[in-house]
Amino acid sequence: MMNYKLTVKDCLERIAATKPETILNAIEKGELRAVNIGNGLLRPTWRISEADFAAWIEKRTARPMLAPQKRTRRRQEADVIKFF
Repeated sequence: MMNYKLTVKDCLERIAATKPETILNAIEKGELRAVNIGNGLLRPTWRISEADFAAWIEKRTARPMLAPQKRTRRRQEADVIKFF
């Protein structure tokens, strides 16, 4: 069983964000797994596991782009005549 102990506020502090919508939108879209421990009367009370949060951050981490490959022109054969 996973240990769900991070709150939305804890996650915000870890990524230095200020808007809880950043985390809540990820939960709603299914990008970040979370458990609702609230009773459902007012609003959800989310808890996120450390492993799920780390996986979400890893997935969102920018990767260096590969350098584009140089395109080489095809050499025209000397005995070919173009008609266009």
